[in-house]
Amino acid sequence: MVYTKAHVLNTGYKMPYVGLGTFGGPSAPEQVHQATAEALKIGYRHLDCAYTYMTEEAVGKALAESGVPREEVFVTSKLANPFHRTEHVRPVFERSLKLLGLDYLDLYLIHWPCAWQFNGYDFDKLEPKDKDGYMIVEEVDFLETWKAMEELVKAGLVRSIGVSNFT
Repeated sequence: MVYTKAHVLNTGYKMPYVGLGTFGGPSAPEQVHQATAEALKIGYRHLDCAYTYMTEEAVGKALAESGVPREEVFVTSKLANPFHRTEHVRPVFERSLKLLGLDYLDLYLIHWPCAWQFNGYDFDKLEPKDKDGYMIVEEVDFLETWKAMEELVKAGLVRSIGVSNFT
């Protein structure tokens, strides 16, 4: 059974209501790969990813092995907090595409509205903390981030954009 019930986004694309969340962290790629492969077998057609989940490569591998045509799967990923500045949006987005093994995403979300200090793209640098262990935040207007994401749409790299965890 393929889960086909979907919400039509304002861009006209259909986002399936039922999706598989792929959070797992650095110790879970094999489990996420197996779960994604099984979900695709039983009819899931929405995969929810994020760069900070550290499982995009496992998801991409399962999708490639599944034999399910790309156009039948709705793939979401999310922009992490350290990458809110214009100059970081496209490079980290392209890293997600590469890890997933895809040419485009269906939906890209600002994961959280709070920007953190940028310390590079490596997973071990995603949570910048000061000497007391507090996150180092930056003042970045989320409209700057949004405009950079609009450029991804214009470039044909993502079909729809949005926000996550905003009040």
